[in-house]
Amino acid sequence: MFDCDADVRAFHNEEITLSHAQQSEMRNRRDANRNRLNKGLESKGDPLPCFYQAQGSYAMHTMVQNDNNNYDIDDGAVFAKADLVGKQGAENSALDARKLVRAALDDGSFAIPPAVLKNCVRVFYKQGIPRRYSGLPPAR
Repeated sequence: MFDCDADVRAFHNEEITLSHAQQSEMRNRRDANRNRLNKGLESKGDPLPCFYQAQGSYAMHTMVQNDNNNYDIDDGAVFAKADLVGKQGAENSALDARKLVRAALDDGSFAIPPAVLKNCVRVFYKQGIPRRYSGLPPAR
C-alpha cells in the first residue's frame, strides 16, 4: 500500500489552510475593526463593549483559502445589557444595537459602508467583496 500521508498533508497545508501571512492579515483586520469600533463609540459617547468574542471558523481555526479572498471573520462585540438603553431609559432592541455598531464602524474609509444584516453588521473590504455587494453585474 502506498503511503500518501505526506502528500495529503502538504496539499492541506499549501492549498486548504490559510498561510501564516493570511492568518496575520485576518488578525490585523479583526484588530483594526475592534479599534475602529471602540474609537467610533467613544467619539459618539456610546458604551464600549465589555469584551470581544471570536466566533465561527475564525475562532475554530478552520478558515480555508478562498480564491476571491472572500473571508468571514466572525467577531462578536459583547455589551452590558444595562449600557444599551435609549435616551428615555428603555432597553435598546437587538436592531438598535446593530445600528449603533454600524454607525461606529462607518468612519468613511470603506468603499462599501458596513451593513446592518439580520443578525450582524458586515464590513466589506475591496478585496473579497461579493459581486452582489460590489455594484457589478452578477457573474455568469
